[in-house]
Amino acid sequence: MKVSLLFAALLWSAVLSAQGSGVNEGDLVRKAREAVRQAEGELSKARQKYSEGFPEEGEKAIAETMRLIEQAYSWLKETKRDPRKQPAGFKDMEVKLRVYKRRLEDLKTTLPLDERAPIETAMARVVEINDELLLGLMSTKRPRKAK
Repeated sequence: MKVSLLFAALLWSAVLSAQGSGVNEGDLVRKAREAVRQAEGELSKARQKYSEGFPEEGEKAIAETMRLIEQAYSWLKETKRDPRKQPAGFKDMEVKLRVYKRRLEDLKTTLPLDERAPIETAMARVVEINDELLLGLMSTKRPRKAK
């Protein structure tokens, strides 16, 4: 529950800061790519902390990973781009999220059952975002029916 509230608060602050700064589309895509890249480092840090026996620090790194992923996704949505026509950033994030999901699954299997909840929550959200990205990239416009 704490992790969910943290994600919501951080996501909201990211949305407000991006809205207030008057950033253009290209900058948002660039920022999203950078956030996804930083999330990769945080995920590696989480794996290291869990393997060293510091689950609290690992949990913090997972929370930071998810904050960065949520922020990147928020920025991509703010561009108001059609992912089918301008997939820059959307495709990159989708590919990275598939990798992150596998890494989270691998991490989860190494942990005791009582330490898996934050990983499972993060995995569920990564899958959800990935599915939304895929829908945007792969959906087709349906032709209008003539009346």
